[in-house]
Order: sequence, then C-alpha cells, then structure tokens
Amino acid sequence: MTVDEERAVDDGTRRRPCGRGLAIRRIVMHCRAKEALFLEVSMSLNHSPETQSKLIARVPDITGRALPEWFQAIDNGPSFLRCDERANWLATEHGLTHGYAAAIVHEHERHRRSRYL
Repeated sequence: MTVDEERAVDDGTRRRPCGRGLAIRRIVMHCRAKEALFLEVSMSLNHSPETQSKLIARVPDITGRALPEWFQAIDNGPSFLRCDERANWLATEHGLTHGYAAAIVHEHERHRRSRYL
C-alpha cells in the first residue's frame, strides 16, 4: 500500500497521483461548502413575517426615506459582520426604533442575497 492509499484510508478522501489535482479538488470542495453555508445562513426574525411586511410597508411614511435610501446608508456605513450590529448602528445613528432598524436590515439582507443568486 502506498502512502497516498494509506492517507485515503485514514481521512476518507480519494487521492489522485498528482498532488496538484488533489489541491484543486479540495479548493473546489471548500468553495462549494462555503457557498452552501452562505446560502443557508439567514438573519432570524424577532417577529412574524406578517409584522415584517407591515413594518417594511410603513418605513417610508415613518422615516421619510424610501428603502433604497436606507439600503445605501447600510452599504455606506461601517462594515459590521452581524445583522444585529448593523441594526443597532442604524437605530443609534439615525434615531430609529430597534424594530424598524431590524426590519430594514433584514430586508437589506434579503435583497443582497437575491442579487447573488
């Protein structure tokens, strides 16, 4: 049994004789796993989908700004990794209640993800 065959038994991967092919295969598998993770992770709602749609419908009347303007503010603001951090920043910086800020951030995430599909 060769060293490659022994490794294949140990870690469950099929190894090709060429080391370069193996590296490419792992990169492709890693990218696919990251892509699947990106598509599966979503911001959880603290309220029902009906409440979310009602909040989003009232955003222009309550805030005086349309959703695309809020999306631009989020894009131009600090680059937080977590949605709740963005919602807290939006609420603090622009004087929104947490409910509206979270609804805007959730809608922004939904639109951002749909651009990449």
